Amino acid sequence: FGDYKNFTDGLKNIKEVYPDISVCVDTGHTNLTARFNQPSVQDVIENLGNNITCLHLHDNSGLKDEHKVLGSGNIDWKEVFSALKQIDYKGVFNLEIVLTHYGEEFIFEELSYGVKTLKQLLKKHYNKKTTE
Repeated sequence: FGDYKNFTDGLKNIKEVYPDISVCVDTGHTNLTARFNQPSVQDVIENLGNNITCLHLHDNSGLKDEHKVLGSGNIDWKEVFSALKQIDYKGVFNLEIVLTHYGEEFIFEELSYGVKTLKQLLKKHYNKKTTE
């Protein structure tokens, strides 16, 4: 994992040449860097602001890249969605979860649970209506 300051310095330099370039924030990967004195997921979102046009949403324990359903790790989703609301994020909310944490026979159940969890978080903390 890289250093956040190096990343933002590089982004600034790249935007001078390619002003339309944007960022995809990966919540799980960002959460892993926090234990190395890097910013939290919500701090990264707040700092990058309108540079963010894509999200990879997944949870983990902060120790391993687990790609778990939101709410099953240690990411503070209330704070994450508050930060997204604060920057007026209008992009896609993309789940990037592994569907075999509970075994191959539960893939559809895990997917369904993942989608329901995301919808609940959007409704509760982002005031975003979702469609079925």
